[in-house]
Amino acid sequence: MYEQKHRLGASRTDAEGCLKPGGIIDFMQDCSCFQLDADPTLSAYFRQHGVGMYLASRQIDILRLPRYGEERTVRTFVYACNRLYGHRNTFIYIDGEPCIKSDCTGVFVDLSTGRPHKMPQEVLDAVPMDPQQDMQVLPHKIDLPADGWQLYPPTPVLRCQIDQNRHVNNARYLDVAVEYLPEDFKYNRIRISYKAPARYGDDFYPSCCQKGGACYVSLADSFGRLYCDTVFTTI
Repeated sequence: MYEQKHRLGASRTDAEGCLKPGGIIDFMQDCSCFQLDADPTLSAYFRQHGVGMYLASRQIDILRLPRYGEERTVRTFVYACNRLYGHRNTFIYIDGEPCIKSDCTGVFVDLSTGRPHKMPQEVLDAVPMDPQQDMQVLPHKIDLPADGWQLYPPTPVLRCQIDQNRHVNNARYLDVAVEYLPEDFKYNRIRISYKAPARYGDDFYPSCCQKGGACYVSLADSFGRLYCDTVFTTI
């Protein structure tokens, strides 16, 4: 387990003084990345072989949103790895109780090619494992409705959305997706399936579908190839 403590400031709060959706991922991915950096065996292998991890999917369950000024603790728990994928929970706590829960899957990637990298088993055997935390985890694949989609004009990928991997940071896809939710739509569960990385110079072609109590937002390129699918529901 690895943890960080923060006090929620104005930079990541919305008009109601609550943590923004993209800010949830910001805190969780920072904690997860520092945990990877702190693992001596894994971080050494990554540096020597030019390997990293790209997020493949994430589920976020919001029990309540932290508010401006609240002290919170972010804890991340790696609970399973195979030679291609790693799985972790990352929770945000207030006063010792979880307020936001997340389960995510990352894929090991050769950073020079962007292709999956098969890790040596002896390296994975040295990675400390935690128990899987208590949350309901839905399938990583999002089943999309066949019809009822509304298409929106394209929007460019911005320089401020790019991270050190030279593509759109995984939190910024959520920033884009929430813009297409109906204004009065209520949700407390977010599932994101990441397909292909978007880069500066690309355009997002957004589409949205509200059906069966869920709201789906897909971001694709001009040929319909997906960058990510997102679904917003209630727990």
